[in-house]
Amino acid sequence: GSSGSSGSSSSQHFNLNFTITNLPYSQDIAQPSTTKYQQTKRSIENALNQLFRNSSIKSYFSDCQVLAFRSVSNNNNHTGVDSLCNFSPLARRVDRVAIYEEFLRMTHNGTQLLNFTLDRKSVFVDSGPSSG
Repeated sequence: GSSGSSGSSSSQHFNLNFTITNLPYSQDIAQPSTTKYQQTKRSIENALNQLFRNSSIKSYFSDCQVLAFRSVSNNNNHTGVDSLCNFSPLARRVDRVAIYEEFLRMTHNGTQLLNFTLDRKSVFVDSGPSSG
């Protein structure tokens, strides 16, 4: 890791990973240059932003962005999503457990994100790069 300037983090980052079961993985969706990638990225980001803005931690929520799509090793009809969600640094109460539980609550126990169907077991939240 690179050690740059410390202490000037404007937000807390959390990695939010999940698998979409009704979105077949293809080369289209893997390439950031394609329309398919752009459209899917945008609709997932919109869904995540909408979800957290309606959640109980909405006052700490900043935004989510999709980082990558990946194939799911045991099922090519599923697409794994790596996203990064940003929360206010003032939010002492927001940790990965709170985000995980809120995500499950807002997605019918990790199964439904708007028109995307999710794999309940694939939902994973991890705190991103932090300074300590």
